[in-house]
Amino acid sequence: MDITFGKYKGKLLEYVMIAKPDYISWLLKANASNKAMILLQAEAKSLVKIFDGKPFINKCQAHGRCTNPVTRCTVYEGNPTPYWWCADCDPHQHGAIVGKLKSVSKYREAISKAHLSFIDNLTDRTTIIRSFARAKGFPDGNVTAKRAQKFFESEAD
Repeated sequence: MDITFGKYKGKLLEYVMIAKPDYISWLLKANASNKAMILLQAEAKSLVKIFDGKPFINKCQAHGRCTNPVTRCTVYEGNPTPYWWCADCDPHQHGAIVGKLKSVSKYREAISKAHLSFIDNLTDRTTIIRSFARAKGFPDGNVTAKRAQKFFESEAD
């Protein structure tokens, strides 16, 4: 769906979901003031469901000992690089300091300033979303409108 107003007018919403998650964070919280915005919010919510419904394709990173499928990532204070974990492994058993680590399993958690309060940098939030998308099958390389559209179209992966 093309965005028909504002900062990203003419851009594909699927692209903005991955390339500009700050806009999606704003959009999902905004008080819709017109029909175009109401439709865009509804489509963004639909894309969030598709994103969250995609399975992770990588394996747990518990020091190379676990090969279970990933169910979530953790982000450490001051480091936007996600680490991937299965449901059975506890990152705190691998040296993480309590209170400095947040677990993320959904798109909205990854873009939420409240959830990831120690990540204030927009670049860091974009890094997290792009890593999340790649862990769900988004191809390596640049984020393009065509790649984003294909990622969201292949819902049943």
